[in-house]
Amino acid sequence: MKRALILAVCCAALFAVPNVGAAAPRPTTPVVTGPAQTESRAPVFRFRSRGAVRFECGIDTSALRRCGARFSRQLSFGRHVLRVRGVGRTGLRSKVRTHVVVVLAPTLRFTFPGQIAVEPNGTLLVAESGGRLARIEPAAGTISTATPVHMPFGLATAPGVIYFSDEDAVRRIDTSGAISTVAQLPSDVGPLTIAGNGDVYAMTAGRVYRLAGGHAPAEPYAGTGVEGDSGDGGPALAARIRVPHGLAVAPDGALLISDTRNNRLRRVDPATHVITALATVRNPYGVAIGPDGLVYVASVDEDQVLRIDAAGAVSPFAVGLESASSLAFDAAGTLFVTEGNTPSARIWRVGRDGRSTPLRGAGAVRARNGAAAVPPQVTLVSAAGRITTIAR
Repeated sequence: MKRALILAVCCAALFAVPNVGAAAPRPTTPVVTGPAQTESRAPVFRFRSRGAVRFECGIDTSALRRCGARFSRQLSFGRHVLRVRGVGRTGLRSKVRTHVVVVLAPTLRFTFPGQIAVEPNGTLLVAESGGRLARIEPAAGTISTATPVHMPFGLATAPGVIYFSDEDAVRRIDTSGAISTVAQLPSDVGPLTIAGNGDVYAMTAGRVYRLAGGHAPAEPYAGTGVEGDSGDGGPALAARIRVPHGLAVAPDGALLISDTRNNRLRRVDPATHVITALATVRNPYGVAIGPDGLVYVASVDEDQVLRIDAAGAVSPFAVGLESASSLAFDAAGTLFVTEGNTPSARIWRVGRDGRSTPLRGAGAVRARNGAAAVPPQVTLVSAAGRITTIAR
């Protein structure tokens, strides 16, 4: 009996030997969970692979080292290639999985931006209602303070001069940097626009004023001064408008008014001075003339920019722009759009095809020798009203 038991155990052991020496299965190629595009300088990636007991990974290198299933590393701005493979219990390794991630510079943010304008040299100016005129270099992604003011909203530029509204005043910055008050209006001033002949138009809640040549006096041009909805087909000065948020001058000299609370874009004929409804738009805000001569208007409620053709037909041009507000075109035909009333608003760059991307900062780019990059120029206005550089 004892001899039979020993024989059975030996046979079982003999048949089990081939299975003991068999190779364990290779782990599957890992699945990577993590961003393909991010503003985080230290994005988190997670790996999963059937049969793996540990992982080897690396970023921008072919030398893979042991790492956890949850992996993160500080990255510079730009494109990076992550490589990872799973390792089994016996040391067998899976195929290498590659994952590309682009670390973007942070989106530029602005405090309650009002109107946006493009300067003749291509830089942008934004009236931040939080208390400054901000100058942006869109290619470099840098911001500087042109001047701190109390509560700017409207903005218009021409060669050598900047006009902005500050509460109930229209003010001007000349080529020397001196700031002066051009006109004081009966109530707070909203958007501004400037015509090719130098005339500046400024609006309040119920009236549009014209400053011939950009100088006082401010003459009533459209609206009675009392908010309401009336007057289409009649004299512009007899019409009632309500809380307008956009002005532009068309190539033929007509003044375009975003009559926001009346849900219409209105036009004042330069010859007859008759006001008419150009288009129906839900809560229109900024309005601008494109390089194609067509009219573009922002609908803050519908989060889009609309295009109005020569026949008056309205069609979407750029969509998905949260609270689209002020508009401005540069010389190349790029459209810049501010977001609406928010303490952390973006500015969108819209190409001729209607595709949009937010303006981004330059990021913490460092020189080859390791020194920090030169900060953007910062300027402030002295008590005498002169703009002075305080940092570079």
